[in-house]
Amino acid sequence: MQRSEPVIAIITVNLNNAEGLRRTIESIDEQNYPGWRHYIQDGASVDESELIARSAPDSRRIWRSAQDSGVYDAMNRSRITAEGDLVWFLNSGDTFYDPKVLQKVAQSWERGEWLWAYGSLVIKIGAPDSWPLYRKINIRPSLVRLGIESFPHPATVYSKSLLDVIGDYRLEFGVSADQDLCLRAWGVAPPQFIDYRLSLFEPGGISTSGSARAHEEEFRRFRALRRELVMGNSTIDLVWSRMMIAARKTHNRFVSRR
Repeated sequence: MQRSEPVIAIITVNLNNAEGLRRTIESIDEQNYPGWRHYIQDGASVDESELIARSAPDSRRIWRSAQDSGVYDAMNRSRITAEGDLVWFLNSGDTFYDPKVLQKVAQSWERGEWLWAYGSLVIKIGAPDSWPLYRKINIRPSLVRLGIESFPHPATVYSKSLLDVIGDYRLEFGVSADQDLCLRAWGVAPPQFIDYRLSLFEPGGISTSGSARAHEEEFRRFRALRRELVMGNSTIDLVWSRMMIAARKTHNRFVSRR
C-alpha cells in the first residue's frame, strides 16, 4: 500500500552559530519539496542567530530559544513537539546536498514501508572538489559498537512513530548518543538505505572534536553503558581500544601526508 506524501519535520539545534544557521536555513528554503516544517531549537544564543532566523519568515518555520543541557537535550525538547511524519536532525551549519533531497526522501517513503532510513554524507574537509563521501550501504550494528563504523546522523531520517516508541536521546551517552539512538532504532527495524547524497556535514561540533584516544575512550564508555564490552570482558575491551587508537593514529598520519 502506497503512503501519501509525508510532512518532514527538520530539527536544527543552534548555539551562537549565526552564519551556520543562515546556511542551514537557505538550504531548507531551496528545497523543491514543500512539505516540510523547520524547528530551530536555540540554546539562548547571544549572537545574531535570532535575527538570522527572523529574517527568513515562513509559516513552516518555528523559532524557540532557551538554555539547555547540550545538543541532545535540545534535540529531545524539539522532538517532543515537532509535528510531521518524518523527523530529520540537521544541525546549524549542516545543509542538504542539493534542492532535490527532501523530494528523494519523500518518494522513498511513499514507495517503501521503512521506519527509518539513511543516505550518503559529504564531509566538508579540505578543498570542495575533494570532500570525502561517507557511503555505507549496509552498516553493521556490531561494527558500530566496536567504533569501526557509524551511522551518518545528519543524513538519517526517522519516522515520528518510531521515535515515539524508542524515546529520547540518552544524555548519559554524551557524543555517542546519536549512535545509541540508531542502535535502539535497529532493535525495532533495520534501516532503509537511500542511495543519494543527502547532507553536507560541517565538522567541528562535539561529535568530531578530540583525539584518537578521546574517541576510543568515548566508545569504551559507550560499550560499557550499553553492557556490550568486547567479548563481554573489560580487559579484552581495553586491549581492543588500544589497538584502535594505534590504528587511527596510523591512518591520520597517512592522510596528513597525502
